[in-house]
Amino acid sequence: MNKDKSFVYIWYVEATKKSYIGSSIGKPFYTHSSTDKEFCSYVPYRQEPVNERKAFLSNIPRGITRTIIEYGIYEDMLMLEHKLQTEVDADTNPLYYNKVICDEEYKGFGKHENHYNWKGGISLDKKTYDAERYAERKAELKIYYNDPERKASRKASRQTPWRKAYDKKNNAERRAKNKAETGFTEGYSQAKHLK
Repeated sequence: MNKDKSFVYIWYVEATKKSYIGSSIGKPFYTHSSTDKEFCSYVPYRQEPVNERKAFLSNIPRGITRTIIEYGIYEDMLMLEHKLQTEVDADTNPLYYNKVICDEEYKGFGKHENHYNWKGGISLDKKTYDAERYAERKAELKIYYNDPERKASRKASRQTPWRKAYDKKNNAERRAKNKAETGFTEGYSQAKHLK
């Protein structure tokens, strides 16, 4: 049996009596791609450091098991993964950590309501989603920076004796540098263009 081939696996966590069905293209220290926080607390996620996953796989804790169901070509393994997940309704079954059912046509991400980007009848494209998130974040930051309490707190922090001395020293150094370079203490950028 060639261990470099793709495979379908089932993780089982005895403490929760829950399973996770998945497939891998055959990467040696691949664990899973579930985003379920509880499951990730038992089995390291695929983007955790390789040395952490390697150590975990070489010494899997008692009560956690991974069973390799079958090895084969990736397309066949996706079909098998889909079949196994569908048989147990893994995406809705409370005994499984799976949140979607794999769709072999789309290399494991599912389509329509089974796709991870499916939001109430529409599948969001990344560009639109990113633009919406950027707009939301920009609005949040605008509220944060215009918050009167924050502004008052910032103003008060600039009035401390330590801050006043620090600003005075920095301003003196900046003016001395400007004077040395342009002959002017203020209007540095304009004076620089006159030369």
